[in-house]
Parts: sequence; C-alpha cells; structure tokens
Amino acid sequence: MCIFNRKGKLVGWNRELERMIQMPARYVRLGTSFSAILELMKGNMTFVGARSRQWLLDWSHKETERPPIEFELNDIKGCIFSVFAQEMPDRGFVMSFPDIPSERL
Repeated sequence: MCIFNRKGKLVGWNRELERMIQMPARYVRLGTSFSAILELMKGNMTFVGARSRQWLLDWSHKETERPPIEFELNDIKGCIFSVFAQEMPDRGFVMSFPDIPSERL
C-alpha cells in the first residue's frame, strides 16, 4: 500500500511496497514523487493488457475527480499484482498491491 498527497508526493507506505517494487529503501521516503516511483519501477514491473505507465500518470495528474481504477502488474519474478487506486477526499490517492495467489494462475 502507498499513499500520495494531492501534489503526488509519497506520505505513507508499508514495507511490502519496497519488496514488491524492488526499490532501494533510500528511494522510498516521504516526499518521493509518484512519477519518480513509476520510473524506478519501470525495469521491474510491466503493465498487463492495454494499461500503461502514461495512462497511470495521466490518472494521477487528473485535475477533475479521479474515478477508482484497477489494473494488473507483472514483476520480473513472475508475480502478478492486482492494483487498486482510489482518490481520497483531500485529492490525494491511495494504492494497494495485493499479490494474486498462484492458485489463480
């Protein structure tokens, strides 16, 4: 899980986020921008289907109300993550990344 403020800056996360995106801990800190995290994930994660990094960036920068979104990511180890993102009342947003159980595959 990770939480971003209305300016797209990281304000909260759990350790699972660091493990999942395989990012050095020095990059996961208060104030890291959402776009920087997406850039760092680029080598470790790929979007499933028609979704893309640009699509997600466009959603995060939307000036009007953001609808909740769901999509999937694959990591380089073969894990699949079902991502859910939702705007919060203060115009920030929260994302969760539950691992899809291997039974589904």
